[in-house]
Amino acid sequence: MRVAHPNSVADQAAIQAAIQAAIRRAQEEAARTDLTLATADLKRAEALRRDRFVSDANVDRQRATVKAAQARLDAAVAQVRQASNALDFQHLRADTAGVVIAVDAEAGQVLAVGQTAIRVAQHGDFEVAVSIPEQDLERARRNQDWTVTLSGLPGRHWSARVRELAPAADPASRTFAARLTLRGDTSAVAYGMSATVRAGDAGPLQLRIPRSALFSRDGQPRVWLVEGDGTVRSQPITLGGLGGEDVIVRDGLAVGARVVTAGANLLREDQPVRLIAQP
Repeated sequence: MRVAHPNSVADQAAIQAAIQAAIRRAQEEAARTDLTLATADLKRAEALRRDRFVSDANVDRQRATVKAAQARLDAAVAQVRQASNALDFQHLRADTAGVVIAVDAEAGQVLAVGQTAIRVAQHGDFEVAVSIPEQDLERARRNQDWTVTLSGLPGRHWSARVRELAPAADPASRTFAARLTLRGDTSAVAYGMSATVRAGDAGPLQLRIPRSALFSRDGQPRVWLVEGDGTVRSQPITLGGLGGEDVIVRDGLAVGARVVTAGANLLREDQPVRLIAQP
């Protein structure tokens, strides 16, 4: 497909395609008329042959004429179909109603199969495209309600919900693409507006520790807590799930507790340890 501006060579090609399509349709109608006349002549010849007014040769010639007319009609129909396809090929049609938000092709450019030429935003719900950093990914997954404000509409805000969250990070920015669907009256919202999003309440605070801090005793997950005198004490915990390279602790740890994160399987009760870095 070739993309071009009005009154360009591509428009002339479209006009030529329309003329050819009209000519092919006229030829199809002419072939159809010839077939109708030939079929009527054949019926009359067969009736005359039954009364022995004409010979078999005359009937055979008329049958051949009908077959030839049918072949011409079939060819004309195929040419009309080809011309219609060529005419349709001159136009881009979206499969749904919407608003053109970007044109990715230039005038005179030849497009490959599957290449994007025009991007259309469908009529319906408005969405906000957000890039979520790695450290906020788990929070974004847990949040159900978001608040969106638009720079072009100060003093107003909309509630939104996550409709889509990319499973993999962008290799360049290392962020995860997400789309939030706006709720409420969006009649004043326009495409392309810049937005600020704020996550709602993500639920209770979750404590996280590195997986390397875990060890098991009698089937019970534990961690080593560093006491005030510099010794360690094992503490049973209840896990709440995995969160990337960390584990979520549901019960057993207090905020601010010091946990050994390296060599957990090598320690014993009341063993003195030394901090390698002050937290």
